[in-house]
Amino acid sequence: MEIPHVISGGVYRSPQQSRQVIPCRWMCLNISGLLDAKDFFPDGTTMPIRSLEHPSVSLGYPGFVTNFHYGINRENWVILLDMPSLQFSTEEHMLYLDTGRERLPLKLRHLVSEAEIPALREQFRSITLLSRSALAADRLHADLIAAGLFHHFLPTPEPNTRAAQLKARLDADPTWRRSVLEHCHGLGQPDVLRESFRNQFLMTPYEYRDKQRKSLLLSLMTHSEESYKAIAAELGLKHVQHLNALVRKYFDCTPSQLRQQYHHELPFVESSKIK
Repeated sequence: MEIPHVISGGVYRSPQQSRQVIPCRWMCLNISGLLDAKDFFPDGTTMPIRSLEHPSVSLGYPGFVTNFHYGINRENWVILLDMPSLQFSTEEHMLYLDTGRERLPLKLRHLVSEAEIPALREQFRSITLLSRSALAADRLHADLIAAGLFHHFLPTPEPNTRAAQLKARLDADPTWRRSVLEHCHGLGQPDVLRESFRNQFLMTPYEYRDKQRKSLLLSLMTHSEESYKAIAAELGLKHVQHLNALVRKYFDCTPSQLRQQYHHELPFVESSKIK
């Protein structure tokens, strides 16, 4: 995934009432002074109403329109970003982050608590100052701080839904001792659960479990000295032949080729020979 490139940053403190078409991707920290605001997508559709009382961090995209009114105690920071991987779907009215492997949906806005404000203010101030530096290392530092702020916009699934309960059951069963249908027992109709799971986690429970197994397989093959038989058992596979098929399915190679690609053993050197 590319990191954002910070074009510039700054803080606004003067009272202002205006209409603005956002010219580029940006990240905003709104702390105080907002009296009124109405925001629109490029096609004129109204965005969800933002809170006037609560501080927030938000993302902007070229063509978004904002009508705002700030009073005398205004404090809002804006960081302009060059970040092609931050994309907008006109059909879904959603922002996405293209990681190179998948597209992650992002929230437009995230409310922050009073306790979070000092740290966020310092981060936005640091980005602003570092991005003005003549030193490449400082400007990279600004970019990395900005990248770290994107965690605020990742979706946070509700923890007590039936879909979340199904996910917890799947997480607790990495060796696939029970099928997805068996894990659905007691939570509701499988078809309804599958749709709820897709709505909450943007994939079906079968796709989620498949990605889980792929990640665990890669971890075991690249960070473990275990035999293929032991790895197969850890994955809930009865035979090594099933491991071969799984590696071929996910990585289009053999287990030995996968291990050679990522897992290089270092030669043992006796301490007496190290000078």
